[in-house]
Amino acid sequence: MAAEAKQTCYEGSSVQSFQFYLEHSGEHKAILQCVHSILPGEFKRIGDGKSGLDVLGVGSGEGQLDVQMLSLLQSTFPAVPVTADIVEGSSELTDNFKALVAKTASLQKIPFAWHIMISEDYEKQMKAKGDMKRFDFIHMIQMLYYADNLAETIKFYHSLLKNNGRLMIVIETANSGWDTLWKTYKKELCVDAITEYRSSAE
Repeated sequence: MAAEAKQTCYEGSSVQSFQFYLEHSGEHKAILQCVHSILPGEFKRIGDGKSGLDVLGVGSGEGQLDVQMLSLLQSTFPAVPVTADIVEGSSELTDNFKALVAKTASLQKIPFAWHIMISEDYEKQMKAKGDMKRFDFIHMIQMLYYADNLAETIKFYHSLLKNNGRLMIVIETANSGWDTLWKTYKKELCVDAITEYRSSAE
């Protein structure tokens, strides 16, 4: 009998709670400011001379940030084909992401590959296949809290980069809203999914 897949804490009522936090914290707004100030220049370097661009999102949630980044990449290289692989452990969040893609006209030409699993399972699956897909841009936004082995997780995803590729990691700053929330209510928050919370202080 196969081992039961590890679940995320983002299903059912937890999704509504997470959405409420995002709507009231300004977290995505802050990340988007960073995206629009830093990524245009990085994308130009990443895509220089490329005939195609492959993107991997790890822990993409409902995809609000992915949609922004993919649209930005497309606008930077409008004639270059783009593919997107998405690794997300929550089927509910993935369904919401798919719905967002369906109503975003600029993304209709991008083929998406959906991997509904946690990052460790994706790593195991890719290593078992042997022929691992490489990417020009990999982003891991607010997901390293769920990694059982931080160093090995970063090492694996870094190994998936193509020549001149970029790995973008975003975590909470110390004493931020999420940092305070987690340290105050850690017994109630995702205790089965997060074994060790990490902010930039750690």
